[in-house]
Amino acid sequence: MDLKLLYNNSTANSRPHNTVQKFKSNRQEWIVFGQFVRNAAIALIRALSTRDNVGLPEARKTTQDLFDVLQKIQKELEETQREHRPERIRLASKDRNIIADMKMRVDGAASDRHRDLSRNFSAISPKQHLSNVLEKYGGAAPAQGSWAGTFSDTTSSTSSLPVSEAINHASASQAVVFNTSNLDGGNVINVAGNFVTYREIASDVFELSYAKGVSWNAAMTCLPGTRVPMLSEIEVWAYAVDSQNVLWLKGVAGSGKSAISHSIAQILHQAGRLASSFFFSRDIASLSTPFLFITTIARDIASHDTAIAEDMNNVLQNEPALASAHFSQQFEMLISGPLRRSGKQTPFILIIDALDEGIRDNMHTHLLSVLRDDVPALASHLRILVTSRPTNTITQFLSSQNHIKSLYINIHTSDNQTDIALYIKAQLSEGIMGSRMSLSLPDETEIHELTALAEGLFIWIVTLFKYLRSAYNPKEKLAALLSKSAGQGLALDKKMDDLYTGMLEASGDWEDPDFVKDYQTVLGAVMALKQPLSLAALKALHGGCLPGVSPEALFERLGSVLVGFDRPDEPIRMLHLSFREFVTERANNAEHTRRFYIPEKEYSNKLVELCLQTMVREFAAAPIPGTGYLAREDGCIQEVTGVSEQMIYACGSLIEHIDDVKDQHAGITMTGVVQEFLSHHMRAWIEIVSSIGVFHGSLPVLHWVQVHAPQLRGFHNDEAQSFTLLHLSRQLQKVGRVEEALKAIRESIDLRRAFEDRKPSTFNADLVKFLSTISVDLSKLDRNEEALIVTRELVDLRRALAAENPALLNPDLANSLDTMSSRLSKLGRHEEALAVT
Repeated sequence: MDLKLLYNNSTANSRPHNTVQKFKSNRQEWIVFGQFVRNAAIALIRALSTRDNVGLPEARKTTQDLFDVLQKIQKELEETQREHRPERIRLASKDRNIIADMKMRVDGAASDRHRDLSRNFSAISPKQHLSNVLEKYGGAAPAQGSWAGTFSDTTSSTSSLPVSEAINHASASQAVVFNTSNLDGGNVINVAGNFVTYREIASDVFELSYAKGVSWNAAMTCLPGTRVPMLSEIEVWAYAVDSQNVLWLKGVAGSGKSAISHSIAQILHQAGRLASSFFFSRDIASLSTPFLFITTIARDIASHDTAIAEDMNNVLQNEPALASAHFSQQFEMLISGPLRRSGKQTPFILIIDALDEGIRDNMHTHLLSVLRDDVPALASHLRILVTSRPTNTITQFLSSQNHIKSLYINIHTSDNQTDIALYIKAQLSEGIMGSRMSLSLPDETEIHELTALAEGLFIWIVTLFKYLRSAYNPKEKLAALLSKSAGQGLALDKKMDDLYTGMLEASGDWEDPDFVKDYQTVLGAVMALKQPLSLAALKALHGGCLPGVSPEALFERLGSVLVGFDRPDEPIRMLHLSFREFVTERANNAEHTRRFYIPEKEYSNKLVELCLQTMVREFAAAPIPGTGYLAREDGCIQEVTGVSEQMIYACGSLIEHIDDVKDQHAGITMTGVVQEFLSHHMRAWIEIVSSIGVFHGSLPVLHWVQVHAPQLRGFHNDEAQSFTLLHLSRQLQKVGRVEEALKAIRESIDLRRAFEDRKPSTFNADLVKFLSTISVDLSKLDRNEEALIVTRELVDLRRALAAENPALLNPDLANSLDTMSSRLSKLGRHEEALAVT
């Protein structure tokens, strides 16, 4: 094969993609077409790499055919742009016809046989496939940059997995070099070598906690051809270099904010300008607070630039407690500082979606403080897109700030109505739906009526079509909805509630007590979960099944509002947060919807016992590799493996469920399970939580037992548990998890107070050490008020000890007094500091 032809001629693969970027009218459709061209080239290379029976003549012919077609398309695109004046708007229908014709020609040249076969190998990077082709057809190519340029921007288009996550799966067995010098900003990329280098120079960065499932999803982007003005305006802002480096996109629930975020993320990702994305979700514990925000973003940014990665690594080595420091301090030292020192000048965009789902009332407002107070100091090329509902808390922080540009999704504009009509038409035109509705062509009257009923809410129409897909007779259901013409002019929450009410009423026989019981049992279990579980794990959490219930049958009936239940290992999620808000809150406000109400706290109480039951069952079944490290004096925190999905959930969510029910007084039904857990499994539970998650404490379990089953309290060994927590705190401190270490030390102290009367001297001596450590750690975290409280307790304790042995312990008391004076001065309380003696 003429490798020079294969590589040099394939430069055309990147040229159509770059050319379509110049279209101003119907730009989104042209961009999608550009991506289609690139994907066709990738598919061909994958096929040549993986098929064993593609001979040299066939490979040469296929490559030449594709090249010829792309070359012609390139000329046509350039000619079209020359003939069309940029200030004039092109007809969308004309462009669609041109694009459809070009797609057909690329399809024919790429060969169905090669394209379809290549789908099975999407887990292997295109660059690795290119390397395989080099080996297979005769050595190095004279101009590798041509194909490499195609892949350098599109490798990740097959998946939105962030690079920092992808590194976990990267193979460093062979370094493959690709020269992309023919592209703007191109350089030589050593793929496997870069993974190795990243691991070496950023080992501490790589250990930072990372929120899984936080990235963008290509399947959740806007329908091509919709949201074009909004997407264009955001793109213009993203590439600008001005002082407004935050764009706040706000809109009511269901207005389509997240779809816009996913689309912008995809566009920026393909352009190599996406720094990171964080999609908050109230359904997933790790994504419902900003707890992992800074560390996740830092890892993503580090994965883009080895110099930044090295800088971050040095910061972490110099400040091992930084991962637990104050949010603003983390932002400055892990993100703002390294970016400022890097001198990076190209646009680099961070996307934060559904911020309101990560900030509840006045909790977790430190991220809002950073956006308001710290982000203005960033270089203007680092820009942050934020989407949220305009809640009171978020509005107080982000409105009227000079560096924050605001955009509002007005759901009543003609553009929004047009976009919804396009979505409706696309759904009615879709093959299966059109067939089930007996439509040869979408009915324009129905499109108009549905658009009016949606009243600008994308989530309303999305939910409706999901419902119609699962309905036995969708045409009849749609006709019934249109005949009622209900819901127009209602408040948005009421509009969604009416839609959910109609769907739930049609989902089963509400006069049948068995159906009602199944609904409450199954949906109650799903709603009370702190993070989504797969159907298999949900059943396992309930002991292998939901007694007397067929969850599959119920989930099928609720398919319009739940997703993921059709695959046993896929987490079950709600289509939209508004459904949770309806069934767990607003449904209880009216008589006709009260039967849909799910008392979330009541089911959380059941889940406390189910979590304990799951742990006792699985601890007894077989030893879990990695546990037992807290039983050894020199035991460091170990990696725990072989833990099931339901066991991870039970260990990690127990405390959250207990917190839900701390004010309830329902009795414990599984007394034997609770007794077994307290007697034998507390330490192993703490080990698993500390290894694979975040330690939020253990004493809430004892408080729960004290309230609900005080007769079982004696089965807990306070003294042994105190030493376990002390050992845990030391190990957490070693790895920089200071916040968790403080929690463990405090609990250890609380437990040891119980036997202070038996061993007062020993206890007080140990307590001094504990309090000294807590005081220093709190000060490092700039939690000065708390550090002062602990220091006061330390002074009181040392006064008592010094009274018993003045000669030996007065110097320690003097040190503690100096520390307290310093703490007071740091808080600006100088007169009190001088008065300390």
